[in-house]
Amino acid sequence: MTRYRLFVAVFVVAISLVGFAATRPSPVPIDAPDASAKQIQLALMVASQLLQSYADETFQFPGPTDGLVPLASVIPVLALSREISTPTTDAWGRPIMYWSNTALYMLVSYGADGLPDVSYKPDTLPFSALTRDVMTTEPQQDIALVSGEIWQGPFSPRGRSRAVLSAMRSIGIAIESYSIDNNFYPNTDSRLGSANDLKTHLEPIYIRHMPTVDTWGYSFRYWSDGHYYALISTGADGLTEFPYDTWTAAELLALPGGPTSEPRADTIFANGAFARWLAGIDLPACP
Repeated sequence: MTRYRLFVAVFVVAISLVGFAATRPSPVPIDAPDASAKQIQLALMVASQLLQSYADETFQFPGPTDGLVPLASVIPVLALSREISTPTTDAWGRPIMYWSNTALYMLVSYGADGLPDVSYKPDTLPFSALTRDVMTTEPQQDIALVSGEIWQGPFSPRGRSRAVLSAMRSIGIAIESYSIDNNFYPNTDSRLGSANDLKTHLEPIYIRHMPTVDTWGYSFRYWSDGHYYALISTGADGLTEFPYDTWTAAELLALPGGPTSEPRADTIFANGAFARWLAGIDLPACP
């Protein structure tokens, strides 16, 4: 990639960070809203583009580093830093940290509290301590980018949620088809089961290959008493939102359904229709 092409590729992102990169931001209170998280994520993406361009020319990333070091310390070796301002501090005025073994790299902001969430051990791949695809919702959480991909940050959940809705719709069609042949839904005796429990009832007659995990890597969950059922994705945080283990049919029917703006909320497909989903996404047609 030429320097001119890189400049065009990141111009739109970089222009939104002119003020951010040109001046050191004033620290904000730790309990401030997480409004700066997206700005930090954009900053990491701009820096990542510059690092990738450097690697395209030199066949390696700047390094190796001795553990995590301030990104500013490697700026002198990035020739492109003269053409495009490279953000080196986060929204709280603290250094963006950088690690590389020349083949891989990581960029991280320690968040509002300035403290790392995990132990980024220098004697191994430091990002191995992170759980991939964690959506940050608190200002003190780390925001991390690894070799061009956001691992932890305020990334948009909508693309992942659309894929989850599509998978759940396919499973829902299979459940409904099973009920037509058997006059009841696959039954878990009113307990919360895993997708693998459901899979044994549906494959391969009602669905050839049933998805068992959502796009965040968490297992789909399933509840049924034979007459009613709920298929559940636990969302970006992997945590159940309701006490499904003690649910009754009455509680399922009383579920406060509809769209939700909470990105960590459960997505629920119940009795042939979506009962709960992330707002702003068009629902796929249901059986």
